Amino acid sequence: MTGDEGISAFAVDTNVDGARILMSLRGEIDAYTAPRLDEAVDALGDVAGRHLVVDLSGVGFVDSTGLSSLVSNLGRVRTAGGVVSLREVSRQLVKLFEITGINRLFPLE
Repeated sequence: MTGDEGISAFAVDTNVDGARILMSLRGEIDAYTAPRLDEAVDALGDVAGRHLVVDLSGVGFVDSTGLSSLVSNLGRVRTAGGVVSLREVSRQLVKLFEITGINRLFPLE
């Protein structure tokens, strides 16, 4: 396995429908892929008054760097005046979000 395989396995699909933005993440969110999440959130532009729904159904693993990236990026959206919610969160990630308190920061749909 080369170092690039994990990066190429991560994907972000964004669908904008008026004030609602659906961002579907697939793959692992870790030290290698977190910068791609940063880029995807940056590409959203002005998020004031918009609702970002992050679909995590395709995410199987999140390490500490990925967790930090999720919190900081979603926090940036909220600080900029947007609303954030997480959906299709696996039981494994729900447990991680409960342990770390992320479920209190961002509602789970």
